[in-house]
Amino acid sequence: MLLSIYVVLAFLHLATSSPKIVGNCKENGTLNCPGIEKGSFNAITWTKQPSFRIIRRSRGQIWLYDFNRTAYLTDENSLLLPDLTPEDSGTYECLIGANPWGKNSKSTVILEVPVCVTGPPIPEPPDQPIP
Repeated sequence: MLLSIYVVLAFLHLATSSPKIVGNCKENGTLNCPGIEKGSFNAITWTKQPSFRIIRRSRGQIWLYDFNRTAYLTDENSLLLPDLTPEDSGTYECLIGANPWGKNSKSTVILEVPVCVTGPPIPEPPDQPIP
């Protein structure tokens, strides 16, 4: 009984501890890394689960990994995904490599991008003479 309560509490913690962001199709999406302070880390790496590395900043350098779309790292260490599509939906992790004697940490952000809705094409007005 005690084990099942622990499992339920652990699940609730995981389910509620990750911020969920809803992005709009064809707009830019910015994912923030909660709990990070400028200069408080040695490296930061953004990944998309299950295990796709996206971008990394370490010692002032930025490395782009072989991810399947364009991504940027802002000055605030947020992940910027331009021109969102439903394929961008998923779980992203911000991995923080601590300075010496610090503690490494990670934060999870869930991105949801609904299906892109497009309306019917707007017809051109018929050619009419100008009076």
